Parts: sequence; C-alpha cells; structure tokens
Amino acid sequence: MYPTETKTFSTPKDRPGAATIPGIAPLGLDFAGDGGHTVTPWWTTSATRTSTSSRKTRPTSRGFYAPIFNQLTDRNVMTIDAFDWIHRTGADPKNEPNEDLCKSRPARPRAYEGVFAHEWQHLLEQ
Repeated sequence: MYPTETKTFSTPKDRPGAATIPGIAPLGLDFAGDGGHTVTPWWTTSATRTSTSSRKTRPTSRGFYAPIFNQLTDRNVMTIDAFDWIHRTGADPKNEPNEDLCKSRPARPRAYEGVFAHEWQHLLEQ
C-alpha cells in the first residue's frame, strides 16, 4: 500500500511527535516517543456500524481521518475501527455467518486493508 499510494498521491509529511500540544495526553492523544511517524489508533464498537463506502446494504469496516489529530500530536494519524479483525483481514478470513445478526461474522476479505488504504489516501491528500 505505502509504495503504491505514495507514488500516486504524495509522501506524508515528516511528523516525529516532537511538537505535541501539551496537556493532551490525558485525552488519549499521547503519541510522543520513538517509533514511526504514522500512528493508527483504533476503537472497537459492535453496536453501530457505518461505512467508508456508499454501500448501505451491510455493515463494513470503517475508519476516519481528521487532520486536527496530526496538528495536535505532530504525527500522521489515521483512526481505524478494530471490531472483528479475524473475519475482516487477509485474503481468506474465517467465515462464520449466522441468522442472528448479533452473532453473525461473515468473511469480508481484506476489508480492513481497504479501510487502511482509504484513510491513508486522505492523509496523503492532506
């Protein structure tokens, strides 16, 4: 993903985390320290689902890109939903559909990889 999208769109800005806004660590936005310059925090929610695509027929993986997080933390930040990774990553994920929608876990090959690429594109276009 990185070589293809950076070749097509751009290269991300160098953000080493050195200029993080003081006082935001208690909010869960402390990305200072050693490591890469891109951060991907995640959250898990099984109750509500939206989509990064226009398809509304089934719940899909999701994420979002908000430039304000880059400015606050001096990192490149994409936020990704971490719900049900085992059925939504890789070429051949587990497929466990169920008539009970609360228990249904159908396979969605490369769903999260697609979300990463989608949000990465937003970051690069910024």
